[in-house]
Amino acid sequence: MEILTYDPPANAARLRRHPGLALSRAWQILWTFAWFWVKHWFSHQRWLPHRRSELEREIDCARYLTNCLVNLGPTFIKMGQAMSTRPDVLPRTYVQEMTRLQDKVPAYDTRIALATIERELGRKVEEMFPDFDPEPISAASIGQVYKARLRDGSRVVVKVQRPNLPWILSFDLAILRIFARYAQWRAGRHARWRGGRRVGPASVPASRRSSFDLFMKDLPYVAIVDQFGKSLFDQTDFIQEGRNAERFNRSFADFDRVRAPLVYWKYTTRQVITQERIDGVKFNDVPGIERMGVDFRTVVRLGVRALVKQLLEDGFFHADTHPGNIIVTGAGDVVYIDWGMIDTIPRDLQLKLVDMFLHMVRAEYAEFVEDLVDLDMFPRSVDRGLLVPIIEDIYETQLGKRARRVYSMTEVIDRVSDVLYQYPFRLPERFSFLMRTVGTMEGVVLAVWPDFRFLEVALPFAAKLLLTVPDPLIRDRLAGDLVAGGRLDSAYLAETVLLATQETSFQVSEFLPAAVSWLLSDEGERLREAVTDAVLSGDAKVQADLDIVLGVGLRAGDLEPVDAIVPFLRWLGQTPAGTLYRRRVLARLRSLPPHSPLARSAAEVFRLIEPADVRALCEESCRFARVALSDPETAIQPLVDWIADWLEDTRARQAISRLGSVLAASWEPALLDELLDVADLALQRPHLDLRPLVQAAKGFAFAPEAEPWRALACDIVLAGAINGRGTTLLAHLLGRGGLLLELAGAIPDLLLFFISPEGGATRRHLAQALRRRILGERRGARLQLQEGREA
Repeated sequence: MEILTYDPPANAARLRRHPGLALSRAWQILWTFAWFWVKHWFSHQRWLPHRRSELEREIDCARYLTNCLVNLGPTFIKMGQAMSTRPDVLPRTYVQEMTRLQDKVPAYDTRIALATIERELGRKVEEMFPDFDPEPISAASIGQVYKARLRDGSRVVVKVQRPNLPWILSFDLAILRIFARYAQWRAGRHARWRGGRRVGPASVPASRRSSFDLFMKDLPYVAIVDQFGKSLFDQTDFIQEGRNAERFNRSFADFDRVRAPLVYWKYTTRQVITQERIDGVKFNDVPGIERMGVDFRTVVRLGVRALVKQLLEDGFFHADTHPGNIIVTGAGDVVYIDWGMIDTIPRDLQLKLVDMFLHMVRAEYAEFVEDLVDLDMFPRSVDRGLLVPIIEDIYETQLGKRARRVYSMTEVIDRVSDVLYQYPFRLPERFSFLMRTVGTMEGVVLAVWPDFRFLEVALPFAAKLLLTVPDPLIRDRLAGDLVAGGRLDSAYLAETVLLATQETSFQVSEFLPAAVSWLLSDEGERLREAVTDAVLSGDAKVQADLDIVLGVGLRAGDLEPVDAIVPFLRWLGQTPAGTLYRRRVLARLRSLPPHSPLARSAAEVFRLIEPADVRALCEESCRFARVALSDPETAIQPLVDWIADWLEDTRARQAISRLGSVLAASWEPALLDELLDVADLALQRPHLDLRPLVQAAKGFAFAPEAEPWRALACDIVLAGAINGRGTTLLAHLLGRGGLLLELAGAIPDLLLFFISPEGGATRRHLAQALRRRILGERRGARLQLQEGREA
């Protein structure tokens, strides 16, 4: 019967059916480890003369154990690789030595591999692969890989599982489970014998520490074996491996230059997988990468960003990313291969990772340690007083806040391992893989890039993800942190945005529409209200922080302000929530000074508007103005007063001048009708005092910045576009005597300006417009005469 999954009861029954083989294999395992135990015991006896230091003897023992695992075969090689990620289970020296453990299994006969391919795919090898290289390009404990070519010319690699592998694994795992049950019982008894306290070996004085103390921590060894067994059997299912690769490619579809090989499903089964052949070099072949003309530092940054995306956004990551499983192509692409070993992060843990990032940005080290405890990366009983200084030192050196050599991730793991190993605690497998992955990859990087700081690349990309990922739970968590205590933490917002700008792929145009959409949603109400209160507060520190955020947006060359303004105006004028917001906020504008961040942002946004955007912006502005003027409960007066004050500001005048130039380039008669409708509605509100706005407009009308508007006015008047509405507007003006007098008082100023040197440009434009109209009328008359004669 085919073995498909890890099943401890079935494995035990299989062991009982083959007692002779079981005893032989168990004796081989016991004998191997017994010799290691003897070697370790003798190397630590003080009464024996030793020519080497204690550390050298420890390294020698760790190296001997690693060789033992290689000799015992695939199961134990994989076990050694798994243990190399477990600083909570093995001492540091052994963990370091086992990181050098690679798949050192000799290749098996290619004839067996060919027979497996034909049995699994049901056809002759030469029918499917006319070009099949019989020499394997790699041999591992799970299978070995061959180069081939399909009939359509596609260049592929074919990975074939080792013969009888599930049976061998299940047999070895059943024996290991028996040993684990004994070790678990013995370790618990040993801990109780030490004084009834369930403690780790590091708490035993060195003078009394035995070989048994070194390894027998009071841990759930059976659970560790079961977890390892399940992971191992997952790697034997090549169909699942192909699905994992495809899932990664879907997640990274919009992430340039990072991918997995394509899977050829027609030639893939549980024991055979055919994938696209990737031409390139391994990640640790730095000279080879440079020979291809690829920047190694760019490759490193891609790898760090890919890891952060897998953790924070996808919750799905490659759990075996040693250098051999990352290929760099000549085009600079980073390709992850061998997708048999993956892990997923549950939603609650993913949100905890978000919390970790947020606390890291704010340098809240004690809270960061609590996040690690909540993630089960540290036991509840861990001494926080030992960990917090370590975390603080690591973080500040990684970000260059302390003038010292940067800790490598291996050093970080070592420092934390010394704390971990003192406790009867089992590190979650997913995080042990992550720690080992980062440490292994960083070791390659530091050899070429000594001042590389992992967090300097990881944190900005994480900030970008948190600001741009359209995940409601992550957004809610970020919003909750920004408005903790009911007020906007403007400094924290500025820090996060500035951190995101350090990421080269961050684009304001990507962030802005998503942020506006969220802020205008029901879920974003809490943050929307906090941001509004902060903008209108007048607090100098808050204004400085908001200036930083505003400056980031205004410096962005990819900013499309209409993508934010148009949805905001539509929301203000067309939704019940927008109506309530409009009434509340407009009433507060009276106290807002013209030099506020809101005023400056309005001025700068006008500078960025392009002709193609003006139509949509004017339509939404007029629609909003009509709704607001028609609503008797909306306080329009503060808005009118604020705009009048704003027009006195030099920056605002420059922005309005720019807007006039853009508007003149895309002017349409229908737009004038909409503006006249708004003016008509404003004149019909009896209690609305428009005199401050008219006075400010008079002061602007004769300024040099108003030249585009004067030219536009000349064109409109001479085109006769306003004639049809003039009577209606004049009637309403007659009912507003004070406003009519204010406008009449501008006529002498207009005449004086027209004959002054400053009005020369306006005179010339008026003459040109008049000439165009006269010529147009003559041409029209000639055409009418010609049509009459033809008739």
